[in-house]
Amino acid sequence: MRDTKIVGAEQAHYLQDKRFTTPAPRRVTTVLLVDELDILCNRRQDVVYNLLDWPTKSAAKLVVVTIANTMDLPERLLMGKVTSRLGLTRLTF
Repeated sequence: MRDTKIVGAEQAHYLQDKRFTTPAPRRVTTVLLVDELDILCNRRQDVVYNLLDWPTKSAAKLVVVTIANTMDLPERLLMGKVTSRLGLTRLTF
């Protein structure tokens, strides 16, 4: 098991960005499940944007599945640059 340490928000972003943009031949695919996506939607939407942008990078090997309480979240709360990163599949349950 890896050693864990507490880092600040900027350092965490840097480490995650490095992880999902740097090629690594033996990297396995990561599946990230984000529940309550609507709670992460702030004015800048940078967190949501990064979460949805990283899977578009060729080195990422990242699949993001998001869950929100509203079906119209992309139309109602998300900016265009964020919605452009969303897949088109919606499941109602």
